Amino acid sequence: MKEKYLLIILTIFIGCTESNDYHHVLYSDENVIAQGSISKYLENGEFKITSGQKLLQKGKFINGQKIGLWQYYSDDHAFEVDWQIYDRDDQSLSIIFPTIWELIEREETLFLTDVTPDDKSDNRIFVVLEHDLGDESTSLEEAAGVYYFSVSENYKLLEKTAFLIDSRFCFLAFEGEKDGEVYLIYTFLFFESNALIEITLTHSYGNIPFKEMMFFDILYGTFINGERLVSPLKEPQITSVNLED
Repeated sequence: MKEKYLLIILTIFIGCTESNDYHHVLYSDENVIAQGSISKYLENGEFKITSGQKLLQKGKFINGQKIGLWQYYSDDHAFEVDWQIYDRDDQSLSIIFPTIWELIEREETLFLTDVTPDDKSDNRIFVVLEHDLGDESTSLEEAAGVYYFSVSENYKLLEKTAFLIDSRFCFLAFEGEKDGEVYLIYTFLFFESNALIEITLTHSYGNIPFKEMMFFDILYGTFINGERLVSPLKEPQITSVNLED
């Protein structure tokens, strides 16, 4: 009888764990798998992200958002991020961010943090902004071009990259010099209702894989008006963008 109960318990436990393709933009390996409980494209509970026998990430999800301590591994380094969740009072935005970042309350932003609170700098921030378009009609490529022009006015650009995801989102990455310091600038643009939403991380140069990973993990853990912004459980269509057209 005890063996029968044990078998039932093991069956229930194993049944709660699934293996799904994991389409993180930064993992070019097509064999990346997410192992854990998934329902309606939302992860819950303990998860492992693997490629073959290699562990890439492990930690806990709550309804598609990373929470608590996550561990990340690659061939040449490992790091940890302690994630927390921020919810706006009006429920228009739910977003994850590292606990070491300092939340800043400002009416003109949907979300704002100082990413280096121990080294005060107005230039190292993570911000979510809503740009009201009014009656203006523009494409995502045009919005990306305008943003590129704005960045190039404020920084001496050393590198730039841009691509569309599913024709709904535009990711832009820059390395730019300002006042003798080089910065990394990652931006995600998309339309919501009659507004252009901008999500931007501006950080000091260095440890690029870690900062890219953090930025995309924040995107995957962002919900707008209750809907997940973008899911790594769905395969994206990537299209390059020429910013100088």
